[in-house]
Amino acid sequence: MRATLLELLAADPSIVRTTHVWLDDVEQSLQRPLPVGGDVSGPQALRAVVDTCLSEPFGLRTLEQAVTATAGSPRTARALAQLADEWQALELLPGADWSALRALLGDLRSPALPALGRQAAGGRIDGLPGHCETAWSAFLYLLGLNVPASGLPPAAEFLLLLSEDDQFLRTHGAQGTGLLVSWLDSWARAWSLEEELADARRTAHRTEGTRAERLLMVQLAPDLLESDRYTLSRWVGSGHDLVPGDEQSVTTGEVASAVAAVIADEVRAAAAPQALTAVELILPLALLNLPAALMRGDDVTGIGMRDRPVVVRSLERLRNRGSHRQWMDRWDRLNASEATSSVRWNRPDDSGEGHPLHGALASDAGLVGCVLSTPPGAGSLHGQREARTALQLGIPFLLWDIEDCSRPDFRAAAEELLAPGRLADLPDRLLALRRRSPAGERLVLLWDDPYRQPVWSGL
Repeated sequence: MRATLLELLAADPSIVRTTHVWLDDVEQSLQRPLPVGGDVSGPQALRAVVDTCLSEPFGLRTLEQAVTATAGSPRTARALAQLADEWQALELLPGADWSALRALLGDLRSPALPALGRQAAGGRIDGLPGHCETAWSAFLYLLGLNVPASGLPPAAEFLLLLSEDDQFLRTHGAQGTGLLVSWLDSWARAWSLEEELADARRTAHRTEGTRAERLLMVQLAPDLLESDRYTLSRWVGSGHDLVPGDEQSVTTGEVASAVAAVIADEVRAAAAPQALTAVELILPLALLNLPAALMRGDDVTGIGMRDRPVVVRSLERLRNRGSHRQWMDRWDRLNASEATSSVRWNRPDDSGEGHPLHGALASDAGLVGCVLSTPPGAGSLHGQREARTALQLGIPFLLWDIEDCSRPDFRAAAEELLAPGRLADLPDRLLALRRRSPAGERLVLLWDDPYRQPVWSGL
């Protein structure tokens, strides 16, 4: 570690040239002068700085942050961050057997890493930093995050999620999974986390079928330059392994046919029609009622709206990070086993512009869903205001009829959907209702999981 650090720092001219600047930052952070002598840019001074930082708790992290804030190429910054994470891991778990784990994760790259890191951290981070290019570097970074009051440390949760990742399984197979499980078991015993690990594994088994689904995400984002155009993006995969596909630009009039074509393409590309098991549409507010057009044309396009869960998500909410904490809290309540969540049936006379609706939704901490009084279509300002207010307050699911929420058969179908079992099973219950009842085909469900988000390239 010492030799690698010295070589890395000495090889970057910008770091050597600005030694006096970042050295001051290091001394201020450590609250002590460093024994560098008169020539602060010489090799002797550099060795003294490195030795001092390696001897201080989290001293290498201090050095990394000071150097990268002042100078250094992107390559040097990545390497320093990786070294600091590794050294910190050795300080946190000094007795761990790192060789087997590093052999498993050191060269493993997966498109699912940012999503796995975000979920392992409980949504407390937007994604992994740029130096986390492999599963090994991601694990080391997560090891430095604070441990939650209950549950597994983020790094342990990451390993548990990684054991089910498609890329990991393709690379290492059952033998690799066994090694990862053994490492987790040893960690749990050493830190008295056996109960937390068992709980996490039980949760994983309960959702194993969901993680095995082949999921298609389709997103429509307004074009920044042309008001009548949208950028259509897609991701497809299973579990957390969602791979981005191509993008296309479509006009407002082409939206429904373009989305139907994307779904039809994925249905044909799958090994069997039922292989594409779920579809999520990430839509701006003006297009939230897009499933209405897709359902009407289902018999023509053959996209199978009745044969798989098709749900809507909110583009604005994904982009608005300020609302995510409340959104996560309500989602966690929705998925809790205890019956502490509630659903509100909005009324046509609820004020959309004023405060009564906002106050009613905000005052109920247990509220996890709303049945809208009006579809949030492009021509319904009231329906859009209802949806916007609920989304801003973190309500994770909304339900409405594709045309008229005052229809008696809509209320009967919605009551049937919401009555039995846990609300967390709503997408599967909606699919079953669509298959057996024409009224079920008219329902649209906005079902927004804050812990599963696509990885964007340009947002």
